[in-house]
Amino acid sequence: MDLGKIGPPITVEEMRNLKAHEDEKNRWQFISGIIASIYRDTIRCAKLNTETKFVCYLDHRLGEDEILNKNKKDIISNLEKLFPGCRISYRTYVNGGNSKMCDITDLDEETKKSFSNQRLVIVIDWS
Repeated sequence: MDLGKIGPPITVEEMRNLKAHEDEKNRWQFISGIIASIYRDTIRCAKLNTETKFVCYLDHRLGEDEILNKNKKDIISNLEKLFPGCRISYRTYVNGGNSKMCDITDLDEETKKSFSNQRLVIVIDWS
């Protein structure tokens, strides 16, 4: 029997780390998808508008806010590599009425609690 056709040998140490390795691979696939989407949307905004800032409203389905919060350093650092010289930050926005979104990031935590439907956004500013 040619065992090489089945797959390469895997050591005990590699077996112990397979789950962590797979989790990290999946995490980077998730992050890469977010970064690619933000990149495309930011470039489109810069080509079609005179605005010098792009506000990216992130997808909030299935508890992704928690995933985004855990990975924001990696997301920001990679966006900074793609957009050198731009200011990139996470901000918290709420619906201020009349379809206007308002940035409440700099408010104190107690005041923020009074706002419902808070949205985590990434802002890329090239002004």
